[in-house]
Parts: sequence; C-alpha cells; structure tokens
Amino acid sequence: MARRPPRLRRRGGRDGRRRARRDPRNRDRDVGLDGRVSRSVARAQDLAVGKNYKGAIEELDRAIDLAGDSGSEAPWYSKGAALVVLGRYEEALACIDIALKMNPRNEVAWVNKGNALVRMGRLVDALKCYNSAIKVNPGYEVGWNNKGNALARLGKYGDALRCYEKALQIDAEYKGAWVNKGYVLTKLGDFEAAAKCADEVIRLGGPGGVAA
Repeated sequence: MARRPPRLRRRGGRDGRRRARRDPRNRDRDVGLDGRVSRSVARAQDLAVGKNYKGAIEELDRAIDLAGDSGSEAPWYSKGAALVVLGRYEEALACIDIALKMNPRNEVAWVNKGNALVRMGRLVDALKCYNSAIKVNPGYEVGWNNKGNALARLGKYGDALRCYEKALQIDAEYKGAWVNKGYVLTKLGDFEAAAKCADEVIRLGGPGGVAA
C-alpha cells in the first residue's frame, strides 16, 4: 500500500512510503530554528533523495549537535525516518519519541512513529499514532493514507477505503492513495472501480512506487 512519506520518506506501492524527496511540508517548520540547523536538515534530505541514508543520518547528527538544547524536533524525527528506511526500528522509535516529547503536536513525527511500528508488526499501536497525527491535523492526507494502510493490513478493507477516500478529498493527485484505493477495491471485489483507480494512477504518471 502506497504511503506518502514522513520526513525522509519514500512513496510506496502497496505498503510503501513515498520516495524521499523534498516536500514543503517536510521542511523544518520550527519557529526560530537556527538557520544552520535548518540547512543541515535540508542537506540530509538531499542525501536521502539519493538513497544515502547513512550519510543523511550523519548529517542529522550534526544538526542535533548544532541544535543543542534549542528544543528543535526536526533533526530528531528526520533521523527517525531515515532509521526506519534502514530497518533500525528501535533506534528510530527512540529518536521520534524525543521529537514528540519536544512537540507532541507534530503530525509528521506521529506518522513516522506509526511507520516504524508498522514495520515491526505493531499495527494497533501504529493506528494510534496515525490517529494522533490526524487529530493534530485533520487535513494531513499522509496520516489518512497510512492509517488506511494499517487497516488494510488488518483486513479491514472497508475502513481502509474510507481513509483513502479522505486522503484523496484532501489531495486528489495523491498517486499512492489511488494505488491503495485500487488495491482495497480489488480485495472488496469491485474490479470496475479498481480499474478507474488504475486509470488515475496512469494519468498521474505511473505506479506509486515501491513496497515498504
């Protein structure tokens, strides 16, 4: 199921995340964040675009050192996202939890945590994180999409479908959500509607990406 990425994320096919790339919403939004920290996080995002996740983590460690006690959560949740990609889930959770302690109203950090928990097979806990992201920002389509992915993994295809539809109400060009919607429609036996989703994916430029 395709998933629009957290910070330093991939966009996915069935269960994937959107490939790491810069997204205006995935840039630092920390008020008063030191410019050096912001630039360091941006460099890490560039490294992640090139799939150099180890290099991204090294850059984020520098950003964390630069931030010091400033309370900037951005380097922490970005490092967590990169660690998820590398399969280092416990380390990822530790980083993301630090970010959420700094700012529990960061919807992207909640999604990142949910993504790590999905990879660990903790789907119910992941759903709680996606619900937290949606509570913070009901217009965050990534939270709706990834909640749908977790529900689909639990076999709750009807509930998942409603989540994808909500994501597409927010962003009708969210390719991964169209992929996911088509997948669950196939599971529900509605092949005609699934074919229409496939048409939307083609119109938007092809598959949503790779599986998580």
